[in-house]
Amino acid sequence: KQKGLPTSWKGWDQTGRPLSFEEWPLSRVLRQEPVRDQVLRALRVETGHEFYGSYNGSAILGVDGKLALGFITIRDITEQVKAQQAIQASLREKEVLLKEIHHRVKNNMQVISSLVDLQAGRLQDKALREPFTEIRDRVRSMALVHEMLYQSENLAQVDFPTDRASHAQRPWSEPGRGCRKTVP
Repeated sequence: KQKGLPTSWKGWDQTGRPLSFEEWPLSRVLRQEPVRDQVLRALRVETGHEFYGSYNGSAILGVDGKLALGFITIRDITEQVKAQQAIQASLREKEVLLKEIHHRVKNNMQVISSLVDLQAGRLQDKALREPFTEIRDRVRSMALVHEMLYQSENLAQVDFPTDRASHAQRPWSEPGRGCRKTVP
């Protein structure tokens, strides 16, 4: 019969790879390998009880240099691991929602710009078309700023490249256009 853990226990490393008997902390200590903060997930098959443990252990040698004693300490880190998993799942969900919001804002800006363009296209008089062109340019500038914010890794420090920033401030900085807005 093959030596190993009873079939009532299964174990996995931090990456989810199943552990062989030789990789369990007890086996490592018996081979006189030190065990330092080995994290593994263990499952008792009969009960379905699962826990995460941080294992430490070492062998104590006798005066003859042979294994005299081995010890292992197990710290139950199940709550910490499950809390971390919940945080990661929540973060993934928020990232998906943020992408969806970005997609909707981007589409809405495009729809507004297109509707303003259609309305401006119906007007023959350039003076009447001018406010629509200004509105379209402002919407496009907002869309550009939104895109730069979305692509930024740190919203506290958004880097606006010179060529994009000058495009984004153009509708407000032309003479006779009302207020002036400079993008920092």
